[in-house]
Amino acid sequence: MKTQLLAGSACIVAFAAAPARSHDLWLEPSTFSAKVNELIHVSIRVGEHFKGEPVPRDPARIERFVMLGPEGERPVAGKEGDEPAGMTRAGQAGVHAIGYVTYGVHLELEAEKFESYLKEKGFDRIIEERARLGESKKAGREEYSRSVKSLVRAGDAGADGFDRALGLPLELAPVQNPFAVKTGDKIAFKLLLNGKPLAGALVDAMSKRGESTTPPQSARTDERGEVAFTLGEPGTWLLCAVHMERSTSEKAEWRSTWTSLTFETSVPSATTTPPSRD
Repeated sequence: MKTQLLAGSACIVAFAAAPARSHDLWLEPSTFSAKVNELIHVSIRVGEHFKGEPVPRDPARIERFVMLGPEGERPVAGKEGDEPAGMTRAGQAGVHAIGYVTYGVHLELEAEKFESYLKEKGFDRIIEERARLGESKKAGREEYSRSVKSLVRAGDAGADGFDRALGLPLELAPVQNPFAVKTGDKIAFKLLLNGKPLAGALVDAMSKRGESTTPPQSARTDERGEVAFTLGEPGTWLLCAVHMERSTSEKAEWRSTWTSLTFETSVPSATTTPPSRD
């Protein structure tokens, strides 16, 4: 356990370092298609382009770590230093949503790097606001937190509940069933900030099969908080977004909330006409 904690501390320090702040964080369950009551291990990962390192469980950072399904909500269990960070079971057939929310962390980044980070994440409005207020040469003091989610199917109950919302501070949810898509299908997702649609936010989407990762697709949410992506071959998908606003804290001028959504598609990529039986 001590070795796990030391490794976890090193990972968290690296993750918290200013240049790594722009890295994504997501959940990777041991299976996206579980049997009813099967034990599911939930790994937290941090990195870029769907490639990352595991983050051991740190109770001091966890505000909420739960799974919500047809049978209601239950905590994702685990001990300090665990990797995978949690474990749970799907007690009934259907789609279950796993959510992980962290407390805020305060960081400061020198002006040039902060401006570069804002540009990378598509925060043109904040760059313009800093310029208007004469803050472009000022270091960026920010409080950030994570608000991430994963969808797991259990049993043979179909995909009812695919759009189940956890009520996360910032949350991505499918508008259409992501488990019934084929190659070339376009599927919409909605981005919610405190339960309300968030317009104009940049969302990235990427997928992987084995070690192969697709180039990210990027688009901004419309006035309904919705964004659509073309899904490719069956695989595991990761969608990411971040929202930043002015902070009222004395320790930071800005507050950002990062979200992600992971799920797996497995429907055949094309339909074929069955052979004639004549």
